[in-house]
Amino acid sequence: MIGIGLRAMILGGVRAVCTLTLEHPPSRSGSGLDMERTRTVLAAGVELCAAAAGCRLFDWALHNPYCGLLFRCHCTWPWAGGSAHCNVHHATGPKCPWCNVRNTPLHWLAWAIKDNFTVSAMVLAYVITWLAQTVGPSASPLLPKGGIVARPSVCLPILTRATAAMLTFALLGFVLGLVFYLGTDYPCFLFIVDDGPEGTLCGWRTSRTNTR
Repeated sequence: MIGIGLRAMILGGVRAVCTLTLEHPPSRSGSGLDMERTRTVLAAGVELCAAAAGCRLFDWALHNPYCGLLFRCHCTWPWAGGSAHCNVHHATGPKCPWCNVRNTPLHWLAWAIKDNFTVSAMVLAYVITWLAQTVGPSASPLLPKGGIVARPSVCLPILTRATAAMLTFALLGFVLGLVFYLGTDYPCFLFIVDDGPEGTLCGWRTSRTNTR
């Protein structure tokens, strides 16, 4: 249900962006105006598709490393094994609360750490930022005559939208990571660690152990 709601919000935002953009087209007449409207809508569609693909790629590349950073669980880059070396596979000891979510008291929050939810939230942040720029005083056509390269002022809003999506990924992951750290008995979160009797930190060895 949450995913459906997010998709509905994103689609609503897309429609709003297109509507607001078309309400303020460049001053042309006749077929020239129709062509400009068509070009603007196509440009918006292309950018949204590119943004969604970029968010998906960003999440694919960084989800596991971010999990490893938050919980020190050995999750790493997808091309380096991903969650294959996560401590969730250990017979004993702490198990990453994200990778082991179904066996934690917060199993009902499993939907919140799914890739689809994260990507949807990132795209939603992108669209909301786009809407804010479209209705703001600095609103301008998406692809003005001369192209993006010839208008650096157009590149900056796109970069701002992308930054909003990436910040959403980071903040959402941090908040959910903190929730899972506080809501479970997992002993590690970022630099907060529980030094076990053998000097292990959720799968990592402490300096004390390494110097033995």
